Amino acid sequence: MRDDPLTRLFGSLADAGDPEPAFADTLFDQLRLEASGAARSRRQPWTLLLAAALLLVAVGAGAALASGLVRIPWLVVNPSPSPSPSPTATPLPSEPASIEPSASPTLPPTSDAVLPPSSLATTLVELPLHQLPGTDTPLEATIPAGETILIHAFGPEMAEGETWYPVAWAEDFTGWPQNPETSLGGWVAVTRDGFSTIEPVEPACPTGTPDVPGLAGMLGWERLSCLGETEITLEGSWVAGAGGVVPFSVEPAWLNPMSSIGGAIADGEAQIPFVLDPTAQLPAGIQAGDPIRIVGHHDDPAARTCSIDLEGPVLDESAQLFCRQAFVVTSVEILAP
Repeated sequence: MRDDPLTRLFGSLADAGDPEPAFADTLFDQLRLEASGAARSRRQPWTLLLAAALLLVAVGAGAALASGLVRIPWLVVNPSPSPSPSPTATPLPSEPASIEPSASPTLPPTSDAVLPPSSLATTLVELPLHQLPGTDTPLEATIPAGETILIHAFGPEMAEGETWYPVAWAEDFTGWPQNPETSLGGWVAVTRDGFSTIEPVEPACPTGTPDVPGLAGMLGWERLSCLGETEITLEGSWVAGAGGVVPFSVEPAWLNPMSSIGGAIADGEAQIPFVLDPTAQLPAGIQAGDPIRIVGHHDDPAARTCSIDLEGPVLDESAQLFCRQAFVVTSVEILAP
């Protein structure tokens, strides 16, 4: 493999602290497999995008953080290395069937709105799941109609005149961001013949202000939609460093939830990664495990002009929706033990 950005990403992953072996094996295998798919299809930038997306949505969903590497407990993604679908998958027809308004009156017309990162959608028709955008790329499976899919960051990508997004899917699973036993990752065409093939799922808003487990149980889009700029106070234990592999650049850099400028708060098994507002100060002598109280918010004003570069600029709306989901902490206080 050439010494390109994806190769360097693997190298930085291999050097990242001392992650849990099972997690590391799963993630490294996934990323290497994506790299080999990119080499075959000559679509390396979008392979890097999908690898980044698998990391990012987990951060938005409050994944555990340790050893400087983001841990993704639900990431059991095993795309097939061959172009053939799995034995249980329904093969994709050589030409996608046309969707006529008269034949499928429930299908909504396509919209120019960007699907938010870390949001859910329901499939309206059978959707082929491909390793990369385009029907000429290897097929992972066919997602039945009526299934729930998780939209990753960042999209969209145009291929063959249709709009594609990176997604995660687990059969009959609707409990994101909880952990399905297995899942598949890939790309789906969310438009076909001028009609939408998916329908966004309305955010499920909690009653009252959530605590750490409650916030960890919400997707990034749910947090942004339901809580907006609401000031939230959380109590738990300090987890030092939310840093990890960052295969893209964010401006302003402090808004990147995978940067080292921040930390996480834990309550039992639930964790919330956060970034520190540039004006915020960590208490002197703070140690991992210290009981803390933090005050923060989503939808920070700085995120409204956020930009992201991933082998080229990410669509402004998608980048800003991602940055607005970051939990920005303005105050950290150590509580008496």
